[in-house]
Amino acid sequence: MSTLERTTLRKALAAAGEAWILEHWGERADEELDRMLGQLTAFYEVYAERFGERPDPFRLLEDNPLKGAAFFQIDTLRLSDAFKCAVWRILLGADVQSISLDVVGRRHMRFRLELATPYGATEIFDSQDPSDFRLLRHLGTVLVKGKLDLQGYYALKRA
Repeated sequence: MSTLERTTLRKALAAAGEAWILEHWGERADEELDRMLGQLTAFYEVYAERFGERPDPFRLLEDNPLKGAAFFQIDTLRLSDAFKCAVWRILLGADVQSISLDVVGRRHMRFRLELATPYGATEIFDSQDPSDFRLLRHLGTVLVKGKLDLQGYYALKRA
């Protein structure tokens, strides 16, 4: 990847409050940034194939810093391409309708997420990738008339 791309991703991570990861990576930082940029490219392609348009999280960070920061969380960037797509759809306004988790020790895991778009369509995202459980940390929860409602996808606040 180019130095410009790495610099752009470094700035996005810093804007999202995730610059700590660069220090954690130390001398491997450029290698890790390149890996992450490759994963973002794969996400763009998966998203474009499924939804017919190409997402631009760097632009989102400029236009809506809160939503952009949520996308550039390390947890989000480590999700599978399918679940990065789900996060992007939530950031665009889709609502979480259901979450199904099926875990049997270390032998089996399945995570299914159902979203409802603002236009009434239902979108299903399935995964058997344990890293996708990270998505749960960022969902907003609220009680509405005594019942749980999942609202939005948010950046974690660091002390």
